[in-house]
Amino acid sequence: AGNVVIAQADAFAGNRITLSVYDIMGKSVIVPFTQQADKITFNPTSLAGGLYLVKFNINGTLISRHFVKTE
Repeated sequence: AGNVVIAQADAFAGNRITLSVYDIMGKSVIVPFTQQADKITFNPTSLAGGLYLVKFNINGTLISRHFVKTE
């Protein structure tokens, strides 16, 4: 459970969400995710350490957040 990122928002519930993850250089990286009601969960263990941008597309509305993956 310590190797997952959980994003939770009321806006996720009942909406179709797509998730895009980008490294610091702007390259898209594939990170499978699951959605359960108002929670999005993904496992970043396959990513190299560094800063990442996550974009959530909620019915056409984009929300961006950052996270840091440590080695």
